[in-house]
Amino acid sequence: MASTDTRQGDPTPKSRGAGIPLSVGQRRHSRGYGMVVGWLKVLLPTLAVVLIALVIIWPYLEDEGRRITDTLTNAGQLISEHLEVNQARYSGVSEDGQRYTVTAETVLQQSVDAMMVAFTQPRADISLNDGSWALVTAETGTLDRETNVLELRTTVNLFHDQGYEFRTESATFDLMGGSAYGFDPVFGQGPFGYLQAEGFQATNRGERVQLTGKSKVVIYSTD
Repeated sequence: MASTDTRQGDPTPKSRGAGIPLSVGQRRHSRGYGMVVGWLKVLLPTLAVVLIALVIIWPYLEDEGRRITDTLTNAGQLISEHLEVNQARYSGVSEDGQRYTVTAETVLQQSVDAMMVAFTQPRADISLNDGSWALVTAETGTLDRETNVLELRTTVNLFHDQGYEFRTESATFDLMGGSAYGFDPVFGQGPFGYLQAEGFQATNRGERVQLTGKSKVVIYSTD
């Protein structure tokens, strides 16, 4: 069951389905299609914030995954037959001029040839071209260098300085395939209202994002 709600007006229309495709998921309200278009104008910029994790951070994490081996090989410390780097940090500028910094408390690789890299306290800060900034954090993460699959675990948060916040307990990113998914509850809030779902799925590097399971979007009326 999925639903969309507002703080004013008639009872919420409901529809059956596996989730809400956020790009097209708002249904006609009794006030008419024009009101729905107005809501989408509010929601779509919010969704763009969510997609930062897919279309902005994604390439940097992919690059970071390739750089980790060199970092560990050249500067790593052999501790009980594994390699560990503390206070890892990588900064750069994207092709469109947006500055970013990716950090981690620790980066651990069992050996130089190991495919799995583990992070603690991964964090990505992005300065956007419009002067705003966004932040993604998690407690732990792993990167499979062979499959380029990144998993973030435990308190995965996305913040934007215009008042948007999204959180879940886990998120898996296929860096090469351009898809992402999560099976834990998702919560989001911001000036538009709030949303919640039992999970999410994103494809084509975030061009399509879907809330899965029992989902709800509440939109604050601007009247």
